[in-house]
Amino acid sequence: VSRLIKRRTVANEACDAGRVTINGRPAKASADVKVGDVLEITVEPETLKPMRFTLLYTMKRDGAVAAVGKTEHCFLNRSGKFVNLEKTYPEVWEILREMAE
Repeated sequence: VSRLIKRRTVANEACDAGRVTINGRPAKASADVKVGDVLEITVEPETLKPMRFTLLYTMKRDGAVAAVGKTEHCFLNRSGKFVNLEKTYPEVWEILREMAE
């Protein structure tokens, strides 16, 4: 499981909290994902602000949550400068805002 979650401490926390199961049993962060295991990954926005957002990932194996993680992102223009998406690209902002609700 710790290989599916970027940081081992996060994997340990998720396992210790009982959020990770393998075949219906509580998993340890050291549990292996084997060939033939089917993982389902759901990606959904967790937070959305005009200049940054957080995505929440839920990975499932055989219908049970195997891992949870998140990544943070920001909006940049072609020059690499921060962009306020709400003001610069209101149509994209509106689509993301609706997805986040």
